[in-house]
Amino acid sequence: MKPFNLERALAGDKVITRDGREVTQLVHFKNVETSNDLFGVLEHCILSWKENGNYWGDDVFDLFMAPIMKPFDINAVLRGEKVVTRNGCEVTNIEIYYSEVCKDYYLRGVVGDAVMFNGGSWCMRSGKFKYKSIDGPNWDLFIEEPKTLAELENEAIDRAIENLCREKN
Repeated sequence: MKPFNLERALAGDKVITRDGREVTQLVHFKNVETSNDLFGVLEHCILSWKENGNYWGDDVFDLFMAPIMKPFDINAVLRGEKVVTRNGCEVTNIEIYYSEVCKDYYLRGVVGDAVMFNGGSWCMRSGKFKYKSIDGPNWDLFIEEPKTLAELENEAIDRAIENLCREKN
């Protein structure tokens, strides 16, 4: 998942929680005496976060920048492009197979760092692989847009700063 960036979030870039839910109406209050000075709306409720996007209690509410996604394309998978679910979880270990029983194509993969399910399965429907689950459309597949050169440079600078801080401590 893309790390939270306060400046980009306040500029209007889409922000999501760790579990992929969109947070809207972010407002940053400066110079206030509260442990959290960033407020936003999540599913009709007002919540607050620290400037770095961390929630005070349950990390499922930690903030991240939403990935920029384009429609799923099997050719993009074959080219090795990054596949993500609607809620931003990366799909790895992808294999495509044909089921003689169902007479349809399926895609199998592993989602996320934790094993939410072992080898999720998507079925070809109307030219799109759809996850067959009660969880609904959050598991639909997309191709994540590659990072821009500026994003890669900023990440390299952030890593260099973090390394310098670690060395000093």
